[in-house]
Amino acid sequence: MTKRILLAAAALAALPSYATVVVTWVNPDGYTDSANQRWEQQSTLDALAQHMKRIGDRYIAPNETLRIEVLDLDLAGWARFGGRAPNEIRTVRGGADFPAMRVRYTLESSSRPQSGEEDLKDLGYQNHGLASRGASEPFYYEKRMVEDWIRSRFAQRSP
Repeated sequence: MTKRILLAAAALAALPSYATVVVTWVNPDGYTDSANQRWEQQSTLDALAQHMKRIGDRYIAPNETLRIEVLDLDLAGWARFGGRAPNEIRTVRGGADFPAMRVRYTLESSSRPQSGEEDLKDLGYQNHGLASRGASEPFYYEKRMVEDWIRSRFAQRSP
Protein backbone atom coordinates (compact mmCIF):
# COMPACT_ATOMS: atom_id res chain seq x y z
CA MET A 1 0.00 0.00 0.00
CA THR A 2 2.79 2.41 0.94
CA LYS A 3 4.57 1.58 -2.29
CA ARG A 4 1.45 2.52 -4.30
CA ILE A 5 1.16 5.83 -2.48
CA LEU A 6 4.81 6.60 -3.17
CA LEU A 7 4.38 5.71 -6.85
CA ALA A 8 1.28 7.90 -7.11
CA ALA A 9 3.09 10.80 -5.43
CA ALA A 10 6.06 10.37 -7.77
CA ALA A 11 3.75 10.34 -10.79
CA LEU A 12 2.05 13.55 -9.65
CA ALA A 13 5.41 15.22 -9.07
CA ALA A 14 6.46 14.30 -12.61
CA LEU A 15 3.47 16.07 -14.17
CA PRO A 16 4.25 19.47 -15.63
CA SER A 17 3.29 22.40 -13.49
CA TYR A 18 1.33 25.09 -15.26
CA ALA A 19 0.76 28.71 -14.50
CA THR A 20 -2.70 29.82 -13.56
CA VAL A 21 -4.39 32.70 -15.36
CA VAL A 22 -7.66 33.97 -13.93
CA VAL A 23 -9.60 36.36 -16.17
CA THR A 24 -12.42 38.52 -14.81
CA TRP A 25 -14.60 40.67 -17.03
CA VAL A 26 -15.56 43.79 -15.05
CA ASN A 27 -18.89 45.28 -16.20
CA PRO A 28 -18.75 43.92 -19.78
CA ASP A 29 -22.04 45.60 -20.70
CA GLY A 30 -20.22 48.93 -20.36
CA TYR A 31 -17.34 48.03 -22.66
CA THR A 32 -16.63 50.24 -25.64
CA ASP A 33 -17.02 47.39 -28.18
CA SER A 34 -17.14 43.75 -27.13
CA ALA A 35 -19.15 42.08 -29.89
CA ASN A 36 -20.98 42.65 -33.16
CA GLN A 37 -24.27 41.57 -31.59
CA ARG A 38 -25.19 41.63 -27.91
CA TRP A 39 -25.87 37.87 -27.99
CA GLU A 40 -22.28 37.29 -29.22
CA GLN A 41 -20.66 39.04 -26.26
CA GLN A 42 -20.23 36.00 -24.01
CA SER A 43 -18.66 33.88 -26.75
CA THR A 44 -16.28 36.75 -27.55
CA LEU A 45 -15.23 37.07 -23.90
CA ASP A 46 -14.89 33.29 -23.53
CA ALA A 47 -12.65 33.05 -26.61
CA LEU A 48 -10.38 35.84 -25.38
CA ALA A 49 -10.21 34.43 -21.82
CA GLN A 50 -9.32 30.99 -23.17
CA HIS A 51 -6.55 32.54 -25.25
CA MET A 52 -5.17 34.45 -22.25
CA LYS A 53 -5.07 31.22 -20.23
CA ARG A 54 -3.29 29.37 -23.04
CA ILE A 55 -0.72 32.16 -23.40
CA GLY A 56 -0.24 32.19 -19.63
CA ASP A 57 0.62 28.50 -19.71
CA ARG A 58 3.26 29.34 -22.28
CA TYR A 59 4.90 32.38 -20.68
CA ILE A 60 4.11 32.54 -16.97
CA ALA A 61 6.39 30.52 -14.71
CA PRO A 62 4.97 27.37 -13.13
CA ASN A 63 3.25 27.84 -9.77
CA GLU A 64 2.53 31.53 -10.46
CA THR A 65 -0.92 33.03 -10.80
CA LEU A 66 -1.73 35.92 -13.07
CA ARG A 67 -5.03 37.62 -12.32
CA ILE A 68 -6.34 39.83 -15.13
CA GLU A 69 -9.36 42.06 -14.67
CA VAL A 70 -10.52 43.46 -17.99
CA LEU A 71 -11.93 46.95 -17.38
CA ASP A 72 -12.67 47.86 -21.01
CA LEU A 73 -12.50 46.21 -24.41
CA ASP A 74 -12.59 47.74 -27.88
CA LEU A 75 -12.31 45.18 -30.68
CA ALA A 76 -10.47 45.98 -33.89
CA GLY A 77 -12.68 47.35 -36.63
CA TRP A 78 -16.25 48.53 -36.59
CA ALA A 79 -19.49 46.63 -36.68
CA ARG A 80 -21.21 47.65 -39.90
CA PHE A 81 -24.96 47.32 -40.25
CA GLY A 82 -27.00 46.81 -43.38
CA GLY A 83 -26.10 45.26 -46.66
CA ARG A 84 -27.31 41.87 -47.78
CA ALA A 85 -26.30 39.93 -44.69
CA PRO A 86 -28.94 39.58 -41.96
CA ASN A 87 -26.30 40.33 -39.32
CA GLU A 88 -23.77 43.05 -39.14
CA ILE A 89 -20.18 42.39 -40.16
CA ARG A 90 -16.92 43.67 -38.73
CA THR A 91 -14.66 45.64 -41.04
CA VAL A 92 -11.06 46.59 -40.33
CA ARG A 93 -9.34 49.39 -42.15
CA GLY A 94 -6.10 49.89 -40.27
CA GLY A 95 -6.87 53.39 -39.07
CA ALA A 96 -8.43 54.49 -35.82
CA ASP A 97 -10.14 51.11 -35.42
CA PHE A 98 -7.23 49.45 -33.60
CA PRO A 99 -7.84 46.89 -30.82
CA ALA A 100 -7.59 48.17 -27.26
CA MET A 101 -8.07 46.76 -23.79
CA ARG A 102 -7.75 48.30 -20.31
CA VAL A 103 -6.59 45.76 -17.73
CA ARG A 104 -5.77 45.60 -14.05
CA TYR A 105 -3.42 42.75 -13.23
CA THR A 106 -1.73 41.01 -10.33
CA LEU A 107 1.05 38.46 -10.69
CA GLU A 108 1.15 36.30 -7.59
CA SER A 109 4.69 35.03 -7.39
CA SER A 110 7.13 34.30 -4.59
CA SER A 111 10.04 35.72 -6.60
CA ARG A 112 8.57 38.58 -8.66
CA PRO A 113 5.15 39.78 -7.55
CA GLN A 114 3.74 42.73 -9.46
CA SER A 115 0.49 44.52 -10.09
CA GLY A 116 -0.85 47.52 -11.96
CA GLU A 117 -3.18 48.84 -14.62
CA GLU A 118 -2.34 49.14 -18.30
CA ASP A 119 -3.93 50.26 -21.52
CA LEU A 120 -3.14 47.71 -24.22
CA LYS A 121 -3.31 49.10 -27.74
CA ASP A 122 -2.01 47.94 -31.07
CA LEU A 123 -2.08 51.09 -33.19
CA GLY A 124 -0.32 49.39 -36.11
CA TYR A 125 -2.27 46.16 -35.87
CA GLN A 126 -2.38 45.62 -39.64
CA ASN A 127 1.31 46.38 -40.17
CA HIS A 128 2.68 43.19 -38.61
CA GLY A 129 2.37 41.03 -41.70
CA LEU A 130 -0.03 38.14 -42.19
CA ALA A 131 -2.99 40.52 -42.39
CA SER A 132 -4.90 37.83 -44.27
CA ARG A 133 -4.82 35.66 -41.14
CA GLY A 134 -6.70 38.38 -39.30
CA ALA A 135 -9.60 37.94 -41.67
CA SER A 136 -9.88 34.21 -41.03
CA GLU A 137 -9.10 33.77 -37.31
CA PRO A 138 -11.62 35.23 -34.87
CA PHE A 139 -10.13 37.99 -32.69
CA TYR A 140 -6.72 37.56 -34.28
CA TYR A 141 -5.67 41.17 -33.61
CA GLU A 142 -6.84 41.14 -30.00
CA LYS A 143 -5.18 37.78 -29.32
CA ARG A 144 -1.89 38.97 -30.78
CA MET A 145 -2.05 42.19 -28.73
CA VAL A 146 -2.66 40.25 -25.50
CA GLU A 147 0.08 37.74 -26.29
CA ASP A 148 2.59 40.53 -26.96
CA TRP A 149 1.67 42.13 -23.62
CA ILE A 150 1.90 38.91 -21.58
CA ARG A 151 5.19 37.95 -23.23
CA SER A 152 6.81 41.36 -22.75
CA ARG A 153 5.50 41.94 -19.22
CA PHE A 154 5.62 38.49 -17.59
CA ALA A 155 7.62 35.95 -19.66
CA GLN A 156 9.91 33.78 -17.59
CA ARG A 157 10.26 31.00 -20.12
CA SER A 158 10.21 30.75 -23.86
CA PRO A 159 7.46 28.86 -25.70
